[in-house]
Amino acid sequence: MPTKATTPRTPRKTRARKSTAKVNKTIKEVQAVLDAPTPKSLDKVQPSLNTPVAKSIVTEVKVEKKVRPSKPNLTYSDYIEDAKVRWSIHSYETSELWSDVVKLSVVVTDYVKVSYNRAFNQTK
Repeated sequence: MPTKATTPRTPRKTRARKSTAKVNKTIKEVQAVLDAPTPKSLDKVQPSLNTPVAKSIVTEVKVEKKVRPSKPNLTYSDYIEDAKVRWSIHSYETSELWSDVVKLSVVVTDYVKVSYNRAFNQTK
């Protein structure tokens, strides 16, 4: 039974790993400044870029519950008439689309025939 010739293998190369991300101390310092209570004198003054920003106060918002009307305004016959009108509009738009497609195909085939004859059927 034949055996493979073994060749010495070189060790696999491994890539250098990036070190883990270090926590930035400035983020913690900024959070401490934001959480710190502000003096009463700063509450009355418009905050500038150097003063800490006060946290916003969330107020309660009242949402009115929607009530469904007791009776629909349209009758069954109104829905039927609306469906018929919409279908007739759809039929008209579709027929107009097909007539435009037919016109386009006639123009394109004429152009292709003229271009083909001009390129390959020239008489000397």
